[in-house]
Amino acid sequence: MRRREAGIRAIRKPLKPWCTVDDFDRNPADKQERERPGEQKEKTDLGPHAKHAEAIRKLAGEIEKLTLVKPHLFLYADEAGVVRHIQGESRLTSRLGEAGLRAGASLAREQAGRNAVALAMATGRLSVVEGLEHDKRAFGALSWICSPLRREARTSGYVALGSPPSGELAFRVPLLQQLARSVEGRTERAASDPDTVQKRLEEHRLTFREMQVAGDWLEGLTVEEIAERLGIAEQTVRTFIKKIYAKTGVNHKGEFFIRFLKR
Repeated sequence: MRRREAGIRAIRKPLKPWCTVDDFDRNPADKQERERPGEQKEKTDLGPHAKHAEAIRKLAGEIEKLTLVKPHLFLYADEAGVVRHIQGESRLTSRLGEAGLRAGASLAREQAGRNAVALAMATGRLSVVEGLEHDKRAFGALSWICSPLRREARTSGYVALGSPPSGELAFRVPLLQQLARSVEGRTERAASDPDTVQKRLEEHRLTFREMQVAGDWLEGLTVEEIAERLGIAEQTVRTFIKKIYAKTGVNHKGEFFIRFLKR
């Protein structure tokens, strides 16, 4: 009888508020919500990812004004676990970029070992992986928290916060949860808005990377700042800007700003 009661209590044990490395492989996410990294390249609809990245860029910029969680990084990965956007303290982004954590890197467990994004992909839930629990040094001994992003009841990406392990989870977890909900809200509003900068840029069939550069350019960042944020060479940024101008039919920065901001 006692064993039966103990079993019932175990079944009724409340769900943990977030997943940890012990949860790897225990609760694999719905396979329909996941896709192999190789399949991602075949897709041409980059709208949702660009919207998520734009929302994270703006919201993270607001959060960066706080002094409560520094140094830190904000990261956005698509549903396949590929990093689409990363930003934060410049020296930290540079150091981790050199170690391989940059835009275009896959955070799927097969490529990056145990990490918060891979754990969120496996469980479909908020996940926490502390510094030494990571398999790869690219994560810089930081503590990472990752939350899935939902769009139309499906996982559409992942947003993660990396910060020193000494920080309070009681503060960092709600912060990331609020960021995730805000990103989802902004993305939904952008999808229903008939006229946004994002949609006007999408009309010109820009690639995802061109959308990133265009967004940063319109945000007022310099070529050097864009290169540092995206982890690419300054000359590569200049090349992207020339391609963006050609596709949008403008000849210089002023004309570009007038076309996409003055509405």
